[in-house]
Amino acid sequence: MNKTTVIALAVILSAVIISGSILISSSSQDQNGVKFSKDSTGALTISGNGALNHSWKNDDSITSVYVKDGITSINSNAFENCKNLRSVVISNTVISIGSYAFQDCTNLRTVQLGNSIQSIGWGSFGGTSSLDSITIPASLASSKMAFSNSGVTSVFFEKGIKSIDNSMFVDCKKLESISFPDTLKRIGANSFSSCESLKKLSLPDSIQHIGSGSFGGCKSLNEIVLPDVPITIDSQAFRGCGTLRYVYIGHHVVSHTDAFKGDVIENLHYCNVNSFQNGATGLKVINLTLSTEVLTAYLFDKSYLKTLKITDEVKSIKEYSFWDCTYLESVELGKNVTSIGKYAFENCYSLAKVYNHSNLRIEYGSKDNGMIGYYANLIET
Repeated sequence: MNKTTVIALAVILSAVIISGSILISSSSQDQNGVKFSKDSTGALTISGNGALNHSWKNDDSITSVYVKDGITSINSNAFENCKNLRSVVISNTVISIGSYAFQDCTNLRTVQLGNSIQSIGWGSFGGTSSLDSITIPASLASSKMAFSNSGVTSVFFEKGIKSIDNSMFVDCKKLESISFPDTLKRIGANSFSSCESLKKLSLPDSIQHIGSGSFGGCKSLNEIVLPDVPITIDSQAFRGCGTLRYVYIGHHVVSHTDAFKGDVIENLHYCNVNSFQNGATGLKVINLTLSTEVLTAYLFDKSYLKTLKITDEVKSIKEYSFWDCTYLESVELGKNVTSIGKYAFENCYSLAKVYNHSNLRIEYGSKDNGMIGYYANLIET
């Protein structure tokens, strides 16, 4: 063996003795000087400076990936369908990850994203069915469909995040918990749609906008708390969530009429008459608590109400507010209600019980005060 051959082999194969075992490492580099080194355990280390532009697609020999400082981007499809890849560590110099870079790496369990990442491409971690939890750095700005159909169970957004991109975690069936920072202003359309294991949603006071379909199809969701700040909720944001046990809508929330389309809300605390644009006709609410000064005309007409509690904040109920709520069985009037508009409770055939804490005179069979006592067989003061 001549000297040239020996030197070449030394570059290609290096033996490193660790704890009595020998790990054989193979090394190479691309035309831009980015270096790759993989040992016999399948650990791939990427180093150098600049953009990574290499593909290991369908390479089942890779078990882990370490992207070192100096690398600025990871190309599309770089590790797609690497079935034995279990962990990924990405350095703080990486600012972008291309589309489908880690798609369908079904054994990928842990991903550590650097704190400079700005863009994660379409489907980058899509289909990573073994992924457990993920921390999203504050630097991230673009991430549409990034973790779609992954196995992630918990998501932590770092303080500084202002917007969550459209469909970022769509169809993540195992997602159970989300931690939102107090800097978050916008949740994009379909961001968490069909996350069927998500049970509770509490949003920070910083939130301003909830996009269309953001939490649609979250069939295990049973509690939603929207803070008392100006929030706009787009069409069908919570569509198809099934039966929601408790929903609190703050005083400044403005929601599209069909934001809860197809849902049944067991207990709704509703603080703003303008929350539902064009009213809440047909909304399926079983128990409703109202805490707003004036209840507008046709507010909940033809809705599926069973019980209604009107708190002491309410002073006036306008005409037809609860017209044709045929399932409504009982109403509790707060002490500060001074007027009820005509026909406010007309066609509420099941309204048998009225608990009156106001100074209004409610009488059996009377059409006065919006017919609230017309169908009653029990009126208590």
